[in-house]
Amino acid sequence: MSQTIQVVDAKTRVISPQSAVSVPVDFTSAALQVIQGTPGRIFGVLVTAALTGTVTIYDNASAAAGTIIGYVPASTAVGTFVPFLSGGVPAAQGITAQASATGGKLTAFVS
Repeated sequence: MSQTIQVVDAKTRVISPQSAVSVPVDFTSAALQVIQGTPGRIFGVLVTAALTGTVTIYDNASAAAGTIIGYVPASTAVGTFVPFLSGGVPAAQGITAQASATGGKLTAFVS
């Protein structure tokens, strides 16, 4: 279930429009997850459960291929927000996330 939100950084600078949505991303059963199957922007991710591997985010509607638009190290602590450029990173095809190992959860902020 997604929810419309506005993302701000630690200094309360707006890094996403109010039209951004939060999308839960669960790597516990599969290492590849489609965050958004259509063009858009990704503003950042929040680590919500310990990652067992690194996460690479791609500009792709369905596969772990193409342009890399984000990266989250496996050592990133739960509760850490990882921003991707103020205003977000554009994705021309869609947004997928590939974990190097199953396990862990994120919340992605996209529009």
